[in-house]
Amino acid sequence: MGAGPGYVQLLEPLGPDTPVGKFLARRGEGIHHVGYGVDDIQAALKAIGAAGVRLIDERPRHGSLGASIAFLHPADLGGVLTELVQMAGTTSHRGETDLLGRIGCRTPKAPPPRWSGSNVRVTG
Repeated sequence: MGAGPGYVQLLEPLGPDTPVGKFLARRGEGIHHVGYGVDDIQAALKAIGAAGVRLIDERPRHGSLGASIAFLHPADLGGVLTELVQMAGTTSHRGETDLLGRIGCRTPKAPPPRWSGSNVRVTG
């Protein structure tokens, strides 16, 4: 479902023992996770991990539509499961200069972000 420069992806569990099925049983209906498009997922994981955010995926894995994805621990991001997404065919390695501020990272190594009009492009 398109929503401007981003999109909304509706999830339905394939069964009660799947990650989405377990989430629904535990928390009920609602937002499962928020995803952010990045140009270089490996550089993003390195920067976020260095800031003290726990990585669920230390290396990217295959996602839908051929994307590379990785998840960040919700306990370090206000309780929100956060996904990084590098769309298939993305080859830019310009770096994410304000990614931590974009995802609302609040760790001992990264003070609470202030709105500064991020220059990081949201993809997807």
